[in-house]
Amino acid sequence: MAFAVAWALATLAVGCAGAGPEVESTPLKTTSTPTSIHPTSRAIEGSASRPLLYQGLENDDIVERVVTLGVELDGTALGTVATATGVSWAPDGARLAFVTPGGMSVNVKPFLGEETTVFTAPTKFHPNYPWTTWSPDGESVAIINMWWCGDGSRTSTLVVIDPDTGNKLQEWGPFAFWDARGTEWGPTNFTQPRSFRWSPDGTRLLVAWDQVAIINVETGKFSLIFDGPAAAEWSPDGEGVYYLEMDGAKYSRNGAMSGLYFAPLGGDGKIDGEAIKVLDFLSAESESGAGYSPTGVTLMSLSPDGSTMAISSGSTELLRSRIRFYETRADGSITFSNPTRELSIEELVLAVEWAPDSSGVATFTMGESGASINVYEFAAQTWNTLATPEISLAQLESLPKILSWAR
Repeated sequence: MAFAVAWALATLAVGCAGAGPEVESTPLKTTSTPTSIHPTSRAIEGSASRPLLYQGLENDDIVERVVTLGVELDGTALGTVATATGVSWAPDGARLAFVTPGGMSVNVKPFLGEETTVFTAPTKFHPNYPWTTWSPDGESVAIINMWWCGDGSRTSTLVVIDPDTGNKLQEWGPFAFWDARGTEWGPTNFTQPRSFRWSPDGTRLLVAWDQVAIINVETGKFSLIFDGPAAAEWSPDGEGVYYLEMDGAKYSRNGAMSGLYFAPLGGDGKIDGEAIKVLDFLSAESESGAGYSPTGVTLMSLSPDGSTMAISSGSTELLRSRIRFYETRADGSITFSNPTRELSIEELVLAVEWAPDSSGVATFTMGESGASINVYEFAAQTWNTLATPEISLAQLESLPKILSWAR
């Protein structure tokens, strides 16, 4: 099902001037954003007690808008954290980064404080995509700046920013890892990106969109891992990439799960040999007898401590999902033949986020009664529902990152 394109139409238009002008470092600008943060909330380094951030609606007398809300683990509502989407936590839990509505600016703010503009898009026709990702050491923030041409060029540049000074550390591209259908005024449909992740050592970025690719942050070298839509994640040691093919996922958030592959990487970042098929997901689903439709939302996420890989698969038709957990072996590899833990959920899982200390996971789900934010604690083996945001599936489908806890 192709997703709503309000964000795309509002921000992307003609931009056919090649790779565009060189972007100079932007002076820092501090602004005050209205919030209703609970005064006792805290972001604690390395602790699962860090609040969860999620997408919800904010209403006033004039407009209804999608914003980022916060909730404590005891269910205390924190109100609006940022009037933007795609907010991400810094690794130490002290700051947030996000792209402002319309895609013009990248802002950074303490959890309880004012936001500062650290980067501005070159023009309104070349917006920043609303997904920020912090480097493992918290010293850099990466974004994707999008370019659109009506003649068929859909390219992007990778920009790495110093969140303290606003200096642009690196800019590489253009890259053609996303595609779209549309007109000269902008895309009408395009696939949602599924992964935007730093490698464990902070030297490369993994992008899974209409292609799965790795970009070396220092050199800008682009290495194609898989030429098609897929969910993807780094191996625990950063020496390879796991990716799950999504058949029929062109211009859609959803697709039919296919083979799960491991692509070992050489020193140059390219696949060392050929990708290895480690699991036939279609056969696994059929043999499980769960009766799930193979078409739905599929997600992959490695725990912050690198000990466990989570793979979530859900049926958009039945609004049912399953999350499987696979442990890392002593040699750094993962065996996918038998999950160490499996959770069946009678709702569609749209996002999975790990606790900062890897002690559990949070989910953003959609069921017959609406959306909910839930946390599963491994030790207690219990689910807790923390919030039930009033937001529709159609509104969520146009957003790439709707939940943040560990990152």
